[in-house]
Amino acid sequence: ALRYTSFVALLCIGYLLVVVLIRSFEKVVAAMHEEPALARVGTDIFRTVPIIAFAFTCQVQFIPVYTELQHPIESSVNLVIHCVMGCCFVIYSLFAAFGYVTFNEETKGN
Repeated sequence: ALRYTSFVALLCIGYLLVVVLIRSFEKVVAAMHEEPALARVGTDIFRTVPIIAFAFTCQVQFIPVYTELQHPIESSVNLVIHCVMGCCFVIYSLFAAFGYVTFNEETKGN
């Protein structure tokens, strides 16, 4: 049951990611003539650490995932954890980068 729910959730996330990517490329093509705006990095970037840490907190989902594994040995559990964390990192990074490009001047601080 968990695998089907997770698959539907991944489809929804994939659809949203494709929409953000398309909107980002449309904005980049439309703004080819303008001077590019760079990201402003300051000490406020450290205020995002709790948000990022919370995004990767998934111990609540560990037990259902563990029970869904056919052979829940340590090596297979570690493989699942590493794959999931890698996928989350890639997806979050793509959303962050292309979301910033898409909504650059409308991006508000905390």
